Amino acid sequence: MSDDENQAGGPSRKRCGSALHLAPRKKAGQPLILPLSRNIKSDREFNHDVTGRLLCPAGLDWSHAETKQSLKSGKTAVHGDQWPMFLYTGYHYDPDEPWKGLLRSEILIFIRFSLTSSSAFSRTDMIMDSENFYHSILDLLEDPDENEEVADLMTWWTRRVFPNSSSSQRCISKNSALSEIREKCAALRQLATADTN
Repeated sequence: MSDDENQAGGPSRKRCGSALHLAPRKKAGQPLILPLSRNIKSDREFNHDVTGRLLCPAGLDWSHAETKQSLKSGKTAVHGDQWPMFLYTGYHYDPDEPWKGLLRSEILIFIRFSLTSSSAFSRTDMIMDSENFYHSILDLLEDPDENEEVADLMTWWTRRVFPNSSSSQRCISKNSALSEIREKCAALRQLATADTN
């Protein structure tokens, strides 16, 4: 492999593991973006161009120096319902179509914690407000007005995580937690129906 290939983020990038190889390839005339440290997280979050771009709230433009500085300094506080760009396919947010690509990013499963500078997961970290982030997504997914989009999103994720999955009804194991939950739910529903009659 040539030195140019190595500097440009060629095949050697794959040795880094996890999300550490996310630095984009060097293009002619652009400065080299240093890779992330494997065991040091202080260079992540808004302290690194790649992680900052991925964590930048949708609707803000990471390419603006003022945005970068404001996020890095903490002047702009990021609330949990200000969803980061890494949630969107291609890290692109369309304000006219906010569902377009939402929660369809390939790196979504492991990236959020990997990008932050926190050495341990915290439900209320000072930068990303993890608990509110989680609940704001749940609120959207549980909103009855969003049923069509949520169904489409769930189908997309099922195909991504389990590409050979069948949409046919699956048998529930007897004495499993799920069978118990379903039985109790059915009993409560029957009781509620009997009370209304």
